Amino acid sequence: MNNTEREKAKKEAESLLADYLERRKNYQFKNLEKQKKYTTMTKKPYSTPFSHAETKVLVEIISKYSHIVQNLKSDAVTINIKHNAWEKIANHFNACALGVHRSHPTLKNKWKLLKKCARKDALAAKRNSMMPESKATKPLLSEDIFKLVCRTMKSKPSDDQPINVMEDSCGIANDDDDVDDDGEWKIRFWRFQ
Repeated sequence: MNNTEREKAKKEAESLLADYLERRKNYQFKNLEKQKKYTTMTKKPYSTPFSHAETKVLVEIISKYSHIVQNLKSDAVTINIKHNAWEKIANHFNACALGVHRSHPTLKNKWKLLKKCARKDALAAKRNSMMPESKATKPLLSEDIFKLVCRTMKSKPSDDQPINVMEDSCGIANDDDDVDDDGEWKIRFWRFQ
């Protein structure tokens, strides 16, 4: 090999090395960007916790709609009715102006949590009755909220109990017979089988 061939081979090796280092740098940069994306994500903003008064009002409002909310059916009509009921519950709750505006998914999650805590408290009370007082666990819910939640959970709907359906939500009511004197839609009662 003469000098020109050596220089040519040296330049090729240098270009291959530079190309390799460039690709490695780009790859590391991409991984670094991915790491930054996942490690510097902003934390989800949590709303303020429910106060005792808010929880009590929520349970009282839900008890009025318990025949809809506690319905175990999962067909499309019932799900739509439940969704509308939760929106009404949210409107009633936010109209009380107790503090923070709460959306209906937030209220629904709070209701699920209240039911779960009430079940745990009921089991803990049963377990505590057989244990010495020193080993008894503290309840998760206050006594008055626990009683309200239990009362609401016990009032399960029967299949014969009608569910209110507002006809204007489906667009079915178009006759004058379906409108009251005040211009309000009449409520029809449907029985689901």
